Amino acid sequence: MSDELHQQIVAELGETAPGPGAQIEHIIQRLGPERARDLLAETHRVEASGGLWLERLNRRRSPGGVFLFLARQSCDDQTLAELFNERRLPDGSFERLPKPKDNYAFGGDWPDMTPEAYGRLCAAGFSVNFPRLDIVRAFWVAQGEPTLLALAQRARAEKEKTKRRTFSDVFLTLAYAELPADVAAQLPPINLPEARYGRVERKKMAQAGNRAVVERRPAYEASPAPQAIPPAPQAVRLVPQAVRPAPRAVSPAPQVVRSAPVAVPLPPAAPPAPEDPTLNIGDEKLRAVALGAGVLKSLKAEQVEILSVAYQALGPERLAQLAAQVQADLRTGGVVAQNGERLTAPETILVYQAYARLNRAQRKTLAAPQGWMG
Repeated sequence: MSDELHQQIVAELGETAPGPGAQIEHIIQRLGPERARDLLAETHRVEASGGLWLERLNRRRSPGGVFLFLARQSCDDQTLAELFNERRLPDGSFERLPKPKDNYAFGGDWPDMTPEAYGRLCAAGFSVNFPRLDIVRAFWVAQGEPTLLALAQRARAEKEKTKRRTFSDVFLTLAYAELPADVAAQLPPINLPEARYGRVERKKMAQAGNRAVVERRPAYEASPAPQAIPPAPQAVRLVPQAVRPAPRAVSPAPQVVRSAPVAVPLPPAAPPAPEDPTLNIGDEKLRAVALGAGVLKSLKAEQVEILSVAYQALGPERLAQLAAQVQADLRTGGVVAQNGERLTAPETILVYQAYARLNRAQRKTLAAPQGWMG
């Protein structure tokens, strides 16, 4: 029965590639034949109404792509990870799970993992890109979710005291130290730097000159200063003064009467020109996009870098549409960011939305903007 349904769906969707065909077969087995038929009927309705548009590639999805997209939307978190190797982000988008590190995926095979617990871990700062997931999973198994979340809160407080360390460094150091000895012995030893500098901090250090710490030498006792020997008195020789004639009386020069200068009123000072908040953006087209979004203050260097990469990746037209969307978002009260924070400033919304539309390779060299949790 399932083989016949699989052949029917593949034939109606026109899928000939083995990859999508195998994925459709997994969907039938996981969601059931009835749900697969409903997805097929819904796919035909979407195609009849114009299809789904892939904005990033500037083309329509294929019928098979529409079927898989609808299946992805209807899956819960566990099924989404099993069928598509993805997880759902707080803003509704999807992110692909990386290949498991040491056979441990983020929450994929963790005992007693629920969608609610998965969401709490994401809100606490954990993600698929978190280093040493084997330590996090071992702490989850040994201590449980409440203890892990409490340790994450304590690690974030410790991070605030030492700004140069990342949250992952502090958490993994504390978690590895509090694991039972037999559990820690089964894990590779932790080897994290004492301080990990970010891109912005390294730039500030370079501008400051990277002053090296000079080790102070020990102070030695000063030897007593030698007593000063008074100089020998010099002999004073009297020189007779020559008799000079008295100077002649010189008549005073006539004084020139000068008239007082007439005060000339100065022209009023010109009012200071208003400061352009986008002067730190070198590209004029990119500056026009920022002005179109309603940016009212100068951008940071990392924000300008994100917009420059988005301008090259998305193009001027899509970035201009994004600036218009920022104005619409401002009228509705801003945007809820990935970490739950509401962004209400036009510059933060513009940079956040531009960063969200880049792929993982393009984000690799950039610093995450405000509100992003990745």
